[in-house]
Amino acid sequence: MDDEQLAGQDWEAAEDDGAPDALDGLRADLRHGLIRLGQKITRLEQHFETKIMYDQSKDQTIDALHRELQDHRDGLAFAHLRPLVNDILALHDDLDSLLAGFEAEQPDAAGAEPVRALLGSLHTIREDLAYTLEKYGFELFEHPGEYVDRAAQRVEATEPVDDPALDRMVARRVRKGVRYGDRIVRPEIVVAYRYRGN
Repeated sequence: MDDEQLAGQDWEAAEDDGAPDALDGLRADLRHGLIRLGQKITRLEQHFETKIMYDQSKDQTIDALHRELQDHRDGLAFAHLRPLVNDILALHDDLDSLLAGFEAEQPDAAGAEPVRALLGSLHTIREDLAYTLEKYGFELFEHPGEYVDRAAQRVEATEPVDDPALDRMVARRVRKGVRYGDRIVRPEIVVAYRYRGN
């Protein structure tokens, strides 16, 4: 006799021996077990959701701490570099003034070969200084736009004009500004037109 025939005889014997009571008990145990299993799955889901919320909160905290650390690190770097940057800016500004003054006052001398070579070297040095500043996060800038923006520019002097449309317009740029990230370290220096009225 195979296993299926044996199993069939066992069921028939169980039914003959008052097995409905046994089956009812098995069904009740099974139902009770399924209810407990469902409760455990519900608790597991709740624990899982709590863990996910905890992980999200932890990620947000870590991101906030990372931003604070980065801001602090940037502030330290800025504080340590600023004196050096100021010295490099002074050299850059001096070279700008020297080159602009010489080229304006000595246009004929600028054509002579030794003078051209010297001016070329001075231009290269000025560009190298600007590159050095950029390498450490400082950027020389000329603020875009025709009108003075006090957030990024400082007016060194004004030139009177009779046309009101020119009022507060940049007449000429004197010195480039310097930016470190979003922070303006030194505003651009400009000369602006000022309407004098009648």
